[in-house]
Amino acid sequence: MVRTSFRGPAVGERLGRYTIESGWTDGPLGPTATASPHATAASAPTPAGTSAIATPAGGSQAARLHVLRGIRPVVDLAKVGSELAIVRALGASFASPLAAWTEDQGLVVAYEDALEPPLTLGPVDPLVAARIVLGLATSMAEAHRADLVHGLLCPALVHRVDGDASSARIAGLGLLKLISTDVVASLAGPELAPYLAPEIVRGKKARPQTDVRSLGVIFHALVHGAPPYSGALADVLASASTDALPPLPASLPA
Repeated sequence: MVRTSFRGPAVGERLGRYTIESGWTDGPLGPTATASPHATAASAPTPAGTSAIATPAGGSQAARLHVLRGIRPVVDLAKVGSELAIVRALGASFASPLAAWTEDQGLVVAYEDALEPPLTLGPVDPLVAARIVLGLATSMAEAHRADLVHGLLCPALVHRVDGDASSARIAGLGLLKLISTDVVASLAGPELAPYLAPEIVRGKKARPQTDVRSLGVIFHALVHGAPPYSGALADVLASASTDALPPLPASLPA
C-alpha cells in the first residue's frame, strides 16, 4: 500500500476509542491504519453512532481502521451489530468486524487486524493459485449459507495466515450492510476497482454470484500477475461495467 494524503490522526493520536499505531495508507476503499484500543477506553465516552458489533472499543483486540471519506451509513449502526456478529460466528476464515461509527471525515469501520500482509499478485503456479482460490471459495460458501455476501473481494482484503497464502483470512465481510452500493465505484481505489462486479459498479445489490466473479478475477491475477482489466481507474471501471469478456492472454496454454 502507498502512503495517502489523508489528514487523519497521527501515530499516537486517537480516533474514537482507538489509538493510531501506524501511518495512514491507501486501502481498497480509502485510508486505512492499524490501531489499538485506548488504555482508558472503558471510561471514555462512546462515540456517537457507534454500532454494537462488539464493545465500542472492540475489546482488547488490535484493529485495522477503514475510513470511508464523506460516507454516512445507510442503516442505524446501533441496530446492525447483531447482523454483523454473524461474521464473528463464522470463525477464523474471516477478520471479525469490531465496531463502526461516524466521524467528521466519514464512516469509520474497525476490523480485527489480520496482522499478516495481504495477498500479492502472481504470477504463481496455476495449481497454487487454484488452492488459494478454492480455500477462499470454501470460506465464502459458508458466508453465503449464512446469507452474507461480500461484494468487495480483492487481494488487498485477503490476508495470509502464518505466511501461508493457501490459508487466508478475509476482511471486509459485512461492509456492504453499512453502505449503499451506489457509492462503491466512487470510493474504489486501484486495489479494488479491477475486481468489482458489473452490478456493483452499477450500484445494484451484491449477490453470491458477485463473489464468484471476484474469485475468478483473483485467480486470473494470481496466475498472470494482473487482473484482466487494467489501466487508469476510469478505464477499469468502464471495462468492468460491461458484460464483454477480455481477450485471453497469449501465454494461456491451449
